[in-house]
Amino acid sequence: MSAKLAANGPVAIKGQVNPLIDKPALDLTATAHDIELTNLTLYSSRYAGYPITKGKLNVDLHYMLADDKLTANNHLFVDQLNFGDHVDNSTATKLPVRLAVSLLKNSRGEIDVNIPILGSLDNPEFSVGALVWQAILNLVQKAVSAPFTLLAHVFGGGSGEDLNYIEFDAGSATLNDAAQKKLDTIAKTLADKPSIRVDVTGRVDPKVDEPALRSAWLNGQVKRAKVRDMLDNGDNVDWNAVKLSDADYDKYLTKVYKGADFKKPINFIGMTKTVLEDDMKASLTRNAPIDEGSLRDLAQRRAQAVQEFFDGKIDSKRIFTVAPKLNADGIKDKSRRPAWSWDSSERRPRAPSVRSRRRAASAALRHLGDPDQRNDQDEDHRRDQEDIVQAHHHSLRVDGEIEHAARLR
Repeated sequence: MSAKLAANGPVAIKGQVNPLIDKPALDLTATAHDIELTNLTLYSSRYAGYPITKGKLNVDLHYMLADDKLTANNHLFVDQLNFGDHVDNSTATKLPVRLAVSLLKNSRGEIDVNIPILGSLDNPEFSVGALVWQAILNLVQKAVSAPFTLLAHVFGGGSGEDLNYIEFDAGSATLNDAAQKKLDTIAKTLADKPSIRVDVTGRVDPKVDEPALRSAWLNGQVKRAKVRDMLDNGDNVDWNAVKLSDADYDKYLTKVYKGADFKKPINFIGMTKTVLEDDMKASLTRNAPIDEGSLRDLAQRRAQAVQEFFDGKIDSKRIFTVAPKLNADGIKDKSRRPAWSWDSSERRPRAPSVRSRRRAASAALRHLGDPDQRNDQDEDHRRDQEDIVQAHHHSLRVDGEIEHAARLR
């Protein structure tokens, strides 16, 4: 069947349906192009809280019904969608719709998304319309709560992984291959999203990063002891080329231990007592000069590593390094189990050793405003701020401009 919807573009529907069997069957595809979204302003005002003042919609739908199970895919292409002033409406969602739409738009003002839905006719409250609306709300929620992941998926970089954080090895500020791959995906996504700025927050978890820093300090001291011997012998030394054999490590660990300035056990004649290697390591790491300043420096170096990665890829005016966080409060991720225990918090993996990866940088998206609606920018911000306060279950904050605290840890 082909038709034309009022003054809009063509509509085509084709497929097969059998409503007469015990379990009705359906296999249907439909397309509609150049639909004027202003014709839907009554619906958008009621459910979104904003009238539509401009925009066109292209849709490609595929619906299948078999064994009372509905599976469907809704491909939506929206061009130049703009909203009018907010409409107070008890039926409208409390989600920050304008913020989500702005996040979903590319640099050309287009939104191109696929919205799959699943449903069962066995559900007494089954409704195709309700399923589609819920799917759209889920998309809006995702845009607000996990924008990096959603945007990367929408614009072709999505692999299902969480792009709202970056993992570092415990005690390290070096970007590994996986972290660089994530950041590369984010950079490509942001290149098509000029209205987004990124706050990068370095982060540490003292219960994991502090032991790793102490271990790294000890290894450095042992290596320095060997380097000093080599220099005393007149050797030319390249720090990165210096290797420690097991015998070297034992020798110079003992030397570092004896030269360390802290109280050690002594024998009956008052000389430093010979102790086991593990005991020397434990004493040295326990007395390593690692404090809050060391953790702060690590957090800052992690944020700097992320910021430097974006150099030449994203305009530096869009990347901000904010104050580091020196704890794991507010982070929760128990997807990995440790070989030794430490506190974990939201979205932060647990690690079995100093080589285990740690999420240690975070980022927030900040909305710069819709270029097509800058005359209403102050009012828009006020409205969006009200939406955000009401959508308190999302991780949002407002600071002059609308900000979303999406962690890039």
